[in-house]
Amino acid sequence: MAVSLLVVLAAGCALSGGESSDAVPGQVKPNGDGLSQLPKYTGYETSTPIPTIEPEEKKQQFLVATVSNYADESGATIFIGRLKNTTLMPLDYAVVTVHLLDGNGEVVASGSDYTLLDVTFPEGTNAFRVAMGSDVPEWVDYRIDVEGDRYLGDYLNPDLDFSVSTAGSSESGGFQLIGEVFNKSETIAQDVYLLILLYDQQLNLLDAGVVQTDLDVIPVRGDSPFEYLWEWGRGVEVGHYEVFLQGYR
Repeated sequence: MAVSLLVVLAAGCALSGGESSDAVPGQVKPNGDGLSQLPKYTGYETSTPIPTIEPEEKKQQFLVATVSNYADESGATIFIGRLKNTTLMPLDYAVVTVHLLDGNGEVVASGSDYTLLDVTFPEGTNAFRVAMGSDVPEWVDYRIDVEGDRYLGDYLNPDLDFSVSTAGSSESGGFQLIGEVFNKSETIAQDVYLLILLYDQQLNLLDAGVVQTDLDVIPVRGDSPFEYLWEWGRGVEVGHYEVFLQGYR
């Protein structure tokens, strides 16, 4: 289970805390001309073709709640977004695909990547970061598809918590979060990651990223520091941030 935190930052202050064919399979679609050539039995008309059955629409697994895009220092177009699992089951290794569309709604470029955290629980939050490259054709709109597999494992450590001791501007002019992750379980915690979402004062999504704890393995009842540094937005004021925590047994 992911632990989360939403914090609003006061300007200039550092805080602590914690989206067919119309033929039935197996049925040969009758040809109109061919029907007219069929013999008609006395007293009967040629039988009516079987009604078509439309395939059931696939249920949406994720709600794409927030999307932003920007060009990074290399000129690559980066799409970031916040996701919510709308199903009743945890989903694992979800793949996010961003399609760029021209004025006619045709796809001119696509890019894919996994969600930033492995598992997304029902009503839970995850995020994505998809790089489209620096030479994408001209586009006017986009479409985002997300699909994951059902999580059937038991390898996550549910007894993790964290605290933030520093949240604010770094010496380099970026934004930093410093804190600790606590393993409250009776087993080790390993490969522990924190998903961090940054917003401006109007709650527009600025960026999404992950950072691992300093220790690869956190002992039973132990802790590990972490530090997240966001330097791409130098001079951009971060007004809010969210933190989501996930690690393994």
